[in-house]
Amino acid sequence: MKKTFEHLLQFIIAFALVGLFFPSSGKSQNLQKDIKLGEQYSEYVETTIGVYENEELTAYIKAVGDKLTEQMDKPLFQYKYTILATPEPNAFSIPGGHLYITTGMFPFLESEDELACIMAHEIIHANNRHVIKSNRRGIIPGILQIPGAVIGAVVDETLGNALRSPFQRLGMLTHASYSRKQETEADIEGIEIAAKAGYEPKALQSILSRIGRYGEIITGEEEQKDRFATHPLTEDRLKKINKIEPKLLKGEPNHLADDFLVLFDGALAGNDPLKGIIEDTIYYNPKEGFKLQFPDGWESLFMANMIAAGDTTQLVRISFEEDERDPTEAAEDFLENLNPYFVASVLGSEPINIGEKRGHIIAFKQSIQGKTYYGSRTWVRQENLLFNFLAISNVEDQSQMENIVYSLAEMTAEDEQRIKVPTLRIVELENQETVTDLVQRTQSELSEEVIRLINEKPEGDSFDAGERVKLVIGENL
Repeated sequence: MKKTFEHLLQFIIAFALVGLFFPSSGKSQNLQKDIKLGEQYSEYVETTIGVYENEELTAYIKAVGDKLTEQMDKPLFQYKYTILATPEPNAFSIPGGHLYITTGMFPFLESEDELACIMAHEIIHANNRHVIKSNRRGIIPGILQIPGAVIGAVVDETLGNALRSPFQRLGMLTHASYSRKQETEADIEGIEIAAKAGYEPKALQSILSRIGRYGEIITGEEEQKDRFATHPLTEDRLKKINKIEPKLLKGEPNHLADDFLVLFDGALAGNDPLKGIIEDTIYYNPKEGFKLQFPDGWESLFMANMIAAGDTTQLVRISFEEDERDPTEAAEDFLENLNPYFVASVLGSEPINIGEKRGHIIAFKQSIQGKTYYGSRTWVRQENLLFNFLAISNVEDQSQMENIVYSLAEMTAEDEQRIKVPTLRIVELENQETVTDLVQRTQSELSEEVIRLINEKPEGDSFDAGERVKLVIGENL
C-alpha cells in the first residue's frame, strides 16, 4: 500500500502540464492582478516544495525560455523560470509569468527540443491566462473524511484547514487540469513558437508519449479514452501535433547546449533530502538535524516545514519553526486566543518532559454527529526549533500519537550515511553489459523498464558497449 501511495503522490500528472485555480475568469482579471496573484502563489509554491538552487541549469532554462518568448508577438509578462526539487516529472505555470520545471522531469528529457516544447506549452498557458477549476485528489485518505467542524477546540479552525488544506492548496497550484480546448491551444501555439525558435516541434510528441507511458508503468493502468473527459487523451494530442506540424513556420536550428545530456549530468533528480526525506517509517531532516518515527503501515507526506502521517483512524500533522517561546508559553498563547465556543472541548493542559526536552500538551475531546474524536496539541523544543504536533483520532487510545512525539531526536552520523541524494548520471555501458548488469553495478534507483523508457530503448533492443545511458543513482550527502 505504501508503494502505491508514493507512486500516486509522485504521479498525479497525466501530463496535464498544469496550472492554478482562481475563482474568477481570466478575462475579468487585469494583468496587474495576474502579477499580484503570481507573486503571492509563487512564494507559496517555492517555499512549500523547495527550490533547486543550480545556477547553471537555471540560467540555461531561462535562456531557452527567453528564446521562446522572443517569438511571441505580445508576451504579457516578464517570465521567470524556477526549478523545483520534487520527484514528480512535471512542468507548470501560474499567473503573472511564473514557470516551473521539476527535478523529477530531468531524467525524462532527451533533448533541448523536448525541454523547449514543454516550456513553450506552459508559456502559452500563462500568456493566454488559462484558468480553470480542477478536480483535486486528497493526499491523506481515511481520517480526512472526519467532518470538517470536528475538534475546533484544538485547531480553532476546521479540520480540513488544519490538516488537509496546506496539501490541497499545493495540489491546487500544481495540478489543476485545463480544458480540452485550452490544452489543445497550448499544444498548438506552443509548438508554433518552438518551431519559430528553431526547435523540432515533434519533440512535444516524444516527451508526452514518454511521460504518458511512465504513468502507465507506475499505476499499472493504461490511459483510457473517454469522450466525456475534460482533458484530451495523449493519443489525441499527438495526432493534432502530427496534423499541424507540416504547416509550421520553422526557424534555423540553433541549440544553446552543445551536449544536452552532459549539462544535466550530476543534477538532482527528485527531492532534496537535505530538506527532508522519509525512509520506511522514519522522517529525516538533515538540514535541521532531527528525525521522527511513525507507526508501521502509516502513510506519510511532507513539504517544507510540515509533515503529515496517518492511517484511516489517526492523523498527525507536525510543523516546526524557529521560535524563542517556551513550549508552555506557546500553549498559553494558543489557549488565550482560543474561540470561547471551543473551550469546553479542552480536557487539560500541562507541561511535559520528553527526555531532556521541554514540552507542553493540550488534550481535547469533541463529539459531533454521534461520533467522538480525541486529540492533542503538543509543543516541544529541540535546540532552536519549536515543534507543534497536532494529533487527531477517532479512537481513545492515543499511545501511537504519543510515541511519535517521544520519537523526536537528533540525527546521528549513521543516520546521515543512510541518506542518499537521487542524482541523474550519464554513464557508459561496459563491454557485454546488460541493463540488469548496469543496474547492479550502479545501484540505480530506477527499474529496468523505466531505464529503457527514459533512454528510448524498447524491450528487445540492446544497448551497445560505450553507449551513454541515463540513470538515477543514490549518492551520499
